[in-house]
Amino acid sequence: MMLMNESEFVAHALTDYLSSFVDRSLVSAIHQSLVAGESESAIGFALGIAASEGIPIPSLMREKILSIPNLSTVDHEWFNESLQLIPVVELAA
Repeated sequence: MMLMNESEFVAHALTDYLSSFVDRSLVSAIHQSLVAGESESAIGFALGIAASEGIPIPSLMREKILSIPNLSTVDHEWFNESLQLIPVVELAA
């Protein structure tokens, strides 16, 4: 079993979610950041793709992104600004 921190978990979940909407090469680019240990960069890159493609992000995923512990102020602001550019979708329970 592989242990991962909260930002890695969120980055993997976001990458998996986006993989059904975008080209495989974009998902691979996000995954490269994850492999390099840059989960916050992967999240930022994924949010940029979602914003540019108009891909809605579920509200629960938004909450998880903004509640990642130990995020720098710069990363938190970056993620918050990016999320404001992305449509919200509510998933049925």
